[in-house]
Amino acid sequence: MAKRIVTKIGDVFCVEVDKKYKRFFQYFCNDLTYMNSSVIRVFKKRYPMDYNPNIEEIVSDEVDFYSHTIIRDGIEWDSWYKVGKHMGHLEEEIDKPIFGMCFHIGCINGEYIEIDPDSNWNIRKINQESIKIGVLPESLRDIVQPGGVFPYIEIRDRIKYGYYRYTSPMYNLLRRHPHPYAHSYVKKDMDGTSIYLHFKGEHVVQKIEVFSDGSSIEEEGKPLPLPLFWETNWKNDDFITEKEFKTAWKKYRHIENDSK
Repeated sequence: MAKRIVTKIGDVFCVEVDKKYKRFFQYFCNDLTYMNSSVIRVFKKRYPMDYNPNIEEIVSDEVDFYSHTIIRDGIEWDSWYKVGKHMGHLEEEIDKPIFGMCFHIGCINGEYIEIDPDSNWNIRKINQESIKIGVLPESLRDIVQPGGVFPYIEIRDRIKYGYYRYTSPMYNLLRRHPHPYAHSYVKKDMDGTSIYLHFKGEHVVQKIEVFSDGSSIEEEGKPLPLPLFWETNWKNDDFITEKEFKTAWKKYRHIENDSK
């Protein structure tokens, strides 16, 4: 018989990241106007793996981000586990986050048509109806939280990297800022050229350009004078693993060295 999972407002959960460090989040309310989904606040601080959770210390930390999710799924798939509970000041959190979404379909005179998603933003607060605002103002692009009810895998990604990796037009305007300590690896294919980038935080620290004739150019430094991570709307398929990047770096660096 499956174990019954009970979660309650105030519960604090631990996420172990790559067996290197721990981070924590708290279930602090339900959003009655958004599928009655659970809303969590994720705290910024990283703790060593041998840290014995002090709940007062954890919930006193600065909030990294807010999100809607299904907490029990993360428990069932061993993505996080409960470490305690704290009920202080939870109501004060409800009015803080602003969530936003953009859409490529709009309704004009009762007819649904394709429109520019950058001009079709809605924002909302917890337990409030959404408001159509058109273009997302510059002042909100580092503040608005991506809207949606996110699966546990996406929550873990954002805890680890500082951003969600799924594909969305909202990231044309909404900025994704990696953690300063996070390593991200991407690959773009453009006009016969493959570009591999290794970011540490916002900055590119390694770059490979592989051309159609098999030649390549590599650069590395701290940091390289290239666009920041958030300046590109990376798609889910753009992300590669550290192993894939290192394999390409070793392969094409070897070719380039042999040609000199």
